Amino acid sequence: MKISKIYSNNELMNPIIFNAGFNVIYGDVKNEQIVKKNEHNLGKTSLVHLIDFLLLKKITKRHFLSKHKNKFKSWVFYIEIELEKDRFLTIKRPVDSPTLISFKEHSERDQDFSSMEEWDHKNIKMSAKKEIDAVSVLEGYLKFTVLQNYTFRHFLAYLLRTQYEYENVFRMRQFEGLDVDWKPQLFNLLGYQEEKVLDKYKVQYEIKSYKSILKTIGGNKKNTGDAYDLKATIAEKERERSEIVEQIDKFDFYLREKKLNKDLVEEIGTEIGRLNSERYRLDCEIKRIRESLKYHVTFDVDEVKELFEQSNIIFPNELKKSYEDLLQFNSSLSQERSKYLKEDLKTNLEYIGKIEEELRKLNQEKDYVLSFLRETDTFSKYKSLQNDIYRVNEQISQLKLKLDSLGTAENYQKKVDMLKRESKEIASEVKEVIDKGSELFDSINSIFKDVFRRTMDHTALLVVKPNQEGNPDFEVITIDDKDKEQLTGQGEGYTATKVQCAAFVLAILATYNKEHFFKFAYHDGLLESWGDHPKVNFFNEVRKICAEYDIQYTVSVIRSDVPEDFDFKEGEIIAKLTDEKPLFGFNF
Repeated sequence: MKISKIYSNNELMNPIIFNAGFNVIYGDVKNEQIVKKNEHNLGKTSLVHLIDFLLLKKITKRHFLSKHKNKFKSWVFYIEIELEKDRFLTIKRPVDSPTLISFKEHSERDQDFSSMEEWDHKNIKMSAKKEIDAVSVLEGYLKFTVLQNYTFRHFLAYLLRTQYEYENVFRMRQFEGLDVDWKPQLFNLLGYQEEKVLDKYKVQYEIKSYKSILKTIGGNKKNTGDAYDLKATIAEKERERSEIVEQIDKFDFYLREKKLNKDLVEEIGTEIGRLNSERYRLDCEIKRIRESLKYHVTFDVDEVKELFEQSNIIFPNELKKSYEDLLQFNSSLSQERSKYLKEDLKTNLEYIGKIEEELRKLNQEKDYVLSFLRETDTFSKYKSLQNDIYRVNEQISQLKLKLDSLGTAENYQKKVDMLKRESKEIASEVKEVIDKGSELFDSINSIFKDVFRRTMDHTALLVVKPNQEGNPDFEVITIDDKDKEQLTGQGEGYTATKVQCAAFVLAILATYNKEHFFKFAYHDGLLESWGDHPKVNFFNEVRKICAEYDIQYTVSVIRSDVPEDFDFKEGEIIAKLTDEKPLFGFNF
């Protein structure tokens, strides 16, 4: 896929017709300070965002077409792309209705469909749950054979870079989220099977989920010493209760002397104690259920997918499936549990109401039976012992609840420990995949090395290696050409990083040039801060690579970026932007 043409329905914008190889967007400015202050003055940076827009990026309020919507009212933009020889596709996207996309396939290049009414696919929605969406339609035309498990937009972040996006060769600003959002895809692109990497991130996600549950139930301590402490405390409280019961039994003779019904007194007191303990247990249980019901794993795949696309992060189908599997996994932990918790909550609330009513009646009966003894010292002691029994019973109930909770937490901790062992095993398998190597990666690395060396006169290499967690890391190292074993710092400067970014993209495009995949890139502001020698070297190398591998590469420059003794070839400058004639015909 190459870009053939970009145009609009507004005559203020001149059409841009791309050639098949090396292209230059040239800024011929009088006041460079003004341009540097406002990137949109000429439009060379806006062109990056416009291409992204026409290739179905979901725009946010920060996008220049959103911020300046009034200036672009009624504007419609078109991009003509070359799918293969004598096969082209034009994509239409209006600013006023950016969610409605139209497509038309044709056999000749340089067409103008700004007045076209009949489209092969007209006003297709960007997102549609039940109907076909615009991204799916475009993917049907592209038929990419690379990164087939992911949407076509994933690799666009590397191909379309503004002057502020050369800080890292591999990790783009759009990938500021989790590593799982981009590392498995890049791993695959470099010629490695990413299944084990996806498994590794899935296990990490499960570990995180279980740890969250542990934190919620308050049992996130790993050792079982607390359980033994609780058991010892319960045994001591039961011994204390036995001593109190023994003292109460000594009052038996007193009750006989007073001709009181000992069984009645004990039965009422015992029943009150039992019901108080039961009520306390139910209060604890109700509180635990309510807190458990508050804990939910909320994860809407469609919302995350839309958020990723708004941030220009691709949400591939395989990754979506992985997330959905994880959601199903979490759902299996919580759905049935939530259902039974709600049923238990309802039952416990009804039960505690009955207990409170029964306690009210028993206390009235107890007060009536023992009212005549309340003023005696003997009964005061007897009553105090009874209260001690109630207190100790409540303490024992509370301790047993804690012991039960700790047992549940221990089960979750065992699951976490098992997953950690599994994660370690998968990490070893990922390392084996990396150690085995990849012929495709070797090819990419070879082209990358050649582009960098011919531009900067020393060697840089791509490196894939496992990190401490067992996930893949991607690096660039530079080597002293005089001493191949000596690493240098010559690749750490900003210019060197920019060259590495360009070399990486060129190496990918060249390696996959026989596949159905992207065959273009547009890098804005790439040559700012370069010396003249590397610029000339780079221009010559790009020309050579574009011709040899049939790929299309576009850069933007301003007049001061071009060395005085260097001239672009005829046809390489495809758009000349000036203060008087910027990209869209006006400044904003």
